[in-house]
Amino acid sequence: MRFKINNDGEEEIRIPEGLNGLGFRRLISITLTLIDFRETWLRKNKLDQEPIEPLHLVLIEEPEAHLHAQVQQVFIKKAYETLCLGQPSHCGTQLLVSTHSSYLARELDFSNLRYFKRKNSDAIPHAEVVDLSRTFDENSSQNEKFVTRYIRTTHCDLFFANGVILVEGDAERLLLPHFIKNHFPKLNSSYISILSVGGAHAHRLKNLIEKLALPCLIITDLDSVRMEIQTDEDGNIKMNNNNNAEKVKYKKCVPLPNANQLTNNDTLKTWFPIKEKIDDLLSLKYEDKTNGNIRVSYQTQVSLNFNDENKIVFPYTFEESIYFENRTWINTIFKKDVDKDDPRIKATGVLLKMMKAEGCEDFNDFRQSIFSALESNKVDMAMDLIYGLEPKDLKTPRYIVEGLTWLENKILGIDDLAQGEANEVC
Repeated sequence: MRFKINNDGEEEIRIPEGLNGLGFRRLISITLTLIDFRETWLRKNKLDQEPIEPLHLVLIEEPEAHLHAQVQQVFIKKAYETLCLGQPSHCGTQLLVSTHSSYLARELDFSNLRYFKRKNSDAIPHAEVVDLSRTFDENSSQNEKFVTRYIRTTHCDLFFANGVILVEGDAERLLLPHFIKNHFPKLNSSYISILSVGGAHAHRLKNLIEKLALPCLIITDLDSVRMEIQTDEDGNIKMNNNNNAEKVKYKKCVPLPNANQLTNNDTLKTWFPIKEKIDDLLSLKYEDKTNGNIRVSYQTQVSLNFNDENKIVFPYTFEESIYFENRTWINTIFKKDVDKDDPRIKATGVLLKMMKAEGCEDFNDFRQSIFSALESNKVDMAMDLIYGLEPKDLKTPRYIVEGLTWLENKILGIDDLAQGEANEVC
């Protein structure tokens, strides 16, 4: 294929096809080869009136080589269409593509994917072929639609990862890579996929995660709520037609033990550990937060100093955990007011409101002010921390340290085997 350059009316300059990039030449080569396969198959022995083979099998090995992401996606969508163009209805073509590209994988439905899962349990390592078309049953078709859409609209490298971390939101997604890089070097050398799906949707990935059998760390929030009976404007309890109190409503609240609180987190309630009471979650032992290849990590108690007194708090979210674990450092680096003579960085949003809570004299007021600050845009806090602090100086919340330590230990065996195989090859 030749290109011409418009030179403002002068003689056209043509670029020979030999100067095309490797990716473009490879794309043309594969496409023309597919067309040749199709035409040769359909015309084979046509003069002798012999029937053509009923099955046409075409195999392509790693077509992503030299192709940038967008071309990969277009290629996989058009390849089969090219093969079947002009094909009689009684003829069938099977296209088999092997790939390490997440861009190719995410363009296909689960019914078309076969996943090669490494098995290390036997004396001889081998691979098991997993049919992903059987990931979701008839009762979870809506979850299948969600997972398919999610993978297609995000850069999801789940299929090629050593492990996966599911997080609540953007704040965790922004800061977690820094925690791993600065405090977990062995984990940092592994291929970890971090997916931001939120506590309300993480459990929808359950079937896929378990099918792939990947080590999975779920970093989520307590999301505590308390039950409240509805009242009218005068504070009287609303009664229904049966003279019973109206249905209770659930209101967000500061996590407390022995307060008859529940979690509003669907992942904790329906996936793992399948518990709804905050007291049950807070009392869960370390080893009981793991189930095979799955581990859940949520907020645990934090000890802090308030007016020279030791206090115990249970953070509601990741942002509270970060603040409680780094109070002194944050208040040293950031300032609350616009003071030109103060060289410190001006805090904004959630972080600013949390710092202003330090002016409270009563601990309960302080705790409630920190909690109320979460109503602002929480991702701004992560942005402030990335801007103002060296990520290596930021203390990682304890519950995240526990989770990352588990994931690192879980993956080490896989990494050791891969290194052993590499040494043998070399």
